[in-house]
Amino acid sequence: MITLHEIAGNTVSFSPYEKVLSLVSNSATTKLNRISIGYFNAYTTELATTDARFRNSLKLFDIMYGDGVGVHLAARFLGPTMHDYTIRNATDLNHALLNFANRHSKRIFVLGSTQHAIDKFIERARHQYPDIQIVGYQNGYADIDSSVLIQQINNAGTDILLVGMGQPLQELWYERHRETLAVPAVVMVGGFIDFYSGHKKRAPKIIRAVGLEWLFRLLLEPKRLWRRYILGIPHFIFIIVKQKFVG
Repeated sequence: MITLHEIAGNTVSFSPYEKVLSLVSNSATTKLNRISIGYFNAYTTELATTDARFRNSLKLFDIMYGDGVGVHLAARFLGPTMHDYTIRNATDLNHALLNFANRHSKRIFVLGSTQHAIDKFIERARHQYPDIQIVGYQNGYADIDSSVLIQQINNAGTDILLVGMGQPLQELWYERHRETLAVPAVVMVGGFIDFYSGHKKRAPKIIRAVGLEWLFRLLLEPKRLWRRYILGIPHFIFIIVKQKFVG
């Protein structure tokens, strides 16, 4: 069963990875029911309150997956009571997705990040998951709106398209091209290409376990992320408290 909660006007999924992967499996295997998966975290909430087009693009996804400690705490605070208190995140979901694709020899197309990172991503994926079929890739600095790229994705017989350009770019890209994409499963992966490739360092497990991965990222990239966390977290708390008591 998929557990859903309303956060800042968005329906967010809080469920074990296996529940989401079963839906991806159904789409990628039968080719009948297409599925699109995004992720929803505190930063998503921030962007959605200031960018109307991004806010509307979130409505296009079949699943918005709860990503990280912020939205999990918000869901518990807002109620109804969450019976599953495990804090999950999109990065670990994406690892599970690669493992699933390997077990079932699915065809993957990777879009996003830099060419260096995407090359490393593919090199590692082919080594760690030899049964994954990587049928194409494109970095996020090329002409990502080219009709040639969309045809390439479709003609490759892609089962799962991974889009990693960060929010809001990846969601707006999907909004522009969703009608012409002939892909059973489309998954927004944010910075996963950078993390998996080793281009960026991920927090150690013990830091992730206590919900401080955001602080680790801030310490590594203060110039890029200070506004997202130092200003964004108080604003996120304000939004959630307002929803709780004002509606």
